[in-house]
Amino acid sequence: MFKEKVYWHDTVEMPSGHEANQLPQKVDVAVVGGGYTGLSAALTLAKRGVSVAVLDAETIGWGASSRNGGMVLTGLKIPMQTAIKRYGRDFARRLFQCSLDSIATVEKLCKEEAIDCGFARTGHLLAANKPKHYELLAKEAEFMAKEFEHAVRLVPRGEHRDEIGSDLYHSALVDEVSAGVNPAQYVTGLAGAAEKAGATLHARARSTSWNVGRSGFLSKRSADRFKLKTSLWPRTGTPVLPPPGYAARSCQLGRTSSPPNRCTINWPASSARITG
Repeated sequence: MFKEKVYWHDTVEMPSGHEANQLPQKVDVAVVGGGYTGLSAALTLAKRGVSVAVLDAETIGWGASSRNGGMVLTGLKIPMQTAIKRYGRDFARRLFQCSLDSIATVEKLCKEEAIDCGFARTGHLLAANKPKHYELLAKEAEFMAKEFEHAVRLVPRGEHRDEIGSDLYHSALVDEVSAGVNPAQYVTGLAGAAEKAGATLHARARSTSWNVGRSGFLSKRSADRFKLKTSLWPRTGTPVLPPPGYAARSCQLGRTSSPPNRCTINWPASSARITG
């Protein structure tokens, strides 16, 4: 009999008890969403002496931040070739550098805040299904070296079994810069760090509407129509909200030479696995 559950949630005591936290009458910044983006923003602001409250409709870390694939990867969701065509070479290079910086930021946060989430630079592997895909991966490696000075490693047929412990795929490409984390442990660590820095966290505090007044945003909570006044907001007059996103990965067993927990992505499809 199968039971649907979030594996990661069994590895850590998820944030709880924040439903009882009383909302302040006023803060400098109200953050809507208690995931990676919201908690990281709250931590950064609180460390700079800014009063900040984090509001989440569910419990802190309930959403995608505790139930994703734990992949901390180089690059963007769109191919870098597409990024160059869409945004130009210079801006595409800046975007790619941002992806590298983001990995370094997660690594730095884990060290500075002592977040025990298994962060490791295990890299990621793109697994090609057939010879044509390997030819495309070879072009991808050449492109990344030329346009972004970013080195990746091709794994030809006959050697890929040493990497993934299986003959299921034809060949592969490895990027050693990427990393992996236990996502539930990471978001739990971020929540603790944000609270320690002085941010207040509020669960079951759905923000149903907001409007801009002379003194800032007024955020309305559905349960008791509580209004939370903030004194800071983006210059555009528009709230900044993190986009939703989910990822899945399964477990691949077998003896491999890849580091444990290296993310293996079925390329060009996007189903992912853990090796090791």
